[in-house]
Amino acid sequence: MRPPGGAPTILLAGGGSVRSNFLRCAAVGATLSAALAGPARAQSPESPLLTLTIRGGWISGPSLWHIGNQPALSDAGPDTVALARLFRPGFVAGVGAALFRSPHIAYTAAMDFLGITTESRCTGPTVWAPSSRGDNRQACERVQGASVRTNAVALQGGLTWRPLATGRVQPYLQGIGGIAFLGGSFVETQSTVFDSTADSTRSQFPMRTLLGDPNHRSMTWIATLAGGLTFETSPGTQIRFEARDVITSIPVATGAGNAALDGTPAPIGSKVVHLLSFAIGLDVVLEQSRRPHRY
Repeated sequence: MRPPGGAPTILLAGGGSVRSNFLRCAAVGATLSAALAGPARAQSPESPLLTLTIRGGWISGPSLWHIGNQPALSDAGPDTVALARLFRPGFVAGVGAALFRSPHIAYTAAMDFLGITTESRCTGPTVWAPSSRGDNRQACERVQGASVRTNAVALQGGLTWRPLATGRVQPYLQGIGGIAFLGGSFVETQSTVFDSTADSTRSQFPMRTLLGDPNHRSMTWIATLAGGLTFETSPGTQIRFEARDVITSIPVATGAGNAALDGTPAPIGSKVVHLLSFAIGLDVVLEQSRRPHRY
């Protein structure tokens, strides 16, 4: 039936009309939409924004120490050699997290592997002490330019500041600090020496210690100042480019030891060094922010 001056009404088995059922569905839909939209509206700039980062890059550092009067004993008498240690370019890899509880400041934590490999240097005297085996000369030549497996694992925490809370490109500054676990001695200098008077078919040769460090330090403090840019690549992900100044204290030799004579280790001090690093990272955004492209 058509009510006077009205649109046709179709009666349903339940006794309602299409119009009334549509209105009910619309009301339910509006209620559900409001319920689902509630958390999004509550996600103000002060609401947490959590990002996880995985990164990798390059790191390098300066010279560490130099000793010019290190004695080295041979079968014909002692020689005096000059020893040194410096950093080689290495790699860095790590993960991090940043929790923004305000639009501009984030609590930051990071764990990084610093491949800070070092290189030994050795310079011998103009004339070596006579030796049928030439053990001092061999040891010094093998030490010269040799790679030493020194590295560090750093655990740090601090703050990240970004001047812009919105936009696909965001600059930032970061300051973090903590502890680093050192994976090798930055002082001990050893070399293998071939003994021509022994069996030449053997696969292992005597180890010569030119500078000893039997109780090398395994932990130190570390701090990092960083700056960079993040580029949003898709909703929930972004690429970051970051430059870092890694500041830490490294154990160094401050004088000659007598490992070859009486086993006395080298005197050990500390040197604050700046390790320059550049890294590229991938960020994953785990919580919603006010930015329209983040989920």
